[in-house]
Amino acid sequence: MIEINGGYYIKVDTNPVCYTLMRRRKTRPKDGGEPKLTEQNCGYFGSLRNALLGLIERERADRLVDNDMKLSEAVTILQTVDDELISAIKGSCPEYKFTKED
Repeated sequence: MIEINGGYYIKVDTNPVCYTLMRRRKTRPKDGGEPKLTEQNCGYFGSLRNALLGLIERERADRLVDNDMKLSEAVTILQTVDDELISAIKGSCPEYKFTKED
């Protein structure tokens, strides 16, 4: 398992090689009970790089959903997400030369 900031982690399966992006978070049951830790599958990927790109896309969508805004505000939010996550990835593993574009 590869831990990532923000409650995300990547499970690695070897047969066949598959990277599963997962998210841990506390959710409150619909009946109003105590919050509990749940895990959500956020997608299957063929490489670590693609799993990290999937994380970035997921966070981008999460920050835009259910918000009314101008295009300029949306672009600013998307750039902020990209900068934050790429910085976190590079900070966690400086030797991994991750970029969003190739």
